[in-house]
Amino acid sequence: MRIRIDHATRYAYARPARFIVQMLRLTPKSCESQQVRDWRIETDVDARLRRSEDAFGNIVHSLYTERPTDDLTIRVTGEVSTVDTGGVIRGRTRSCRPASICARRG
Repeated sequence: MRIRIDHATRYAYARPARFIVQMLRLTPKSCESQQVRDWRIETDVDARLRRSEDAFGNIVHSLYTERPTDDLTIRVTGEVSTVDTGGVIRGRTRSCRPASICARRG
């Protein structure tokens, strides 16, 4: 099955925000049961996006603005193909828990 996603989040500020920093977890990963065919993250202001992965292997985008902003809209659009696996998820690598938990074991 192909799923099309169109999601928008809008923030409105009482006073212009001087700097905005957000961690976005809005991007799915491909695995055995789903393939990300197309994916875009767009903003309506001048912003920088930097892609990385968190300790659990999730895709994370860091969003930064440097100019005063009255409002901000983050729009995500994409297409994902899925396969029915009867609720069993395979093909995902499992990462270590956050460093603070791993360090306690050592």
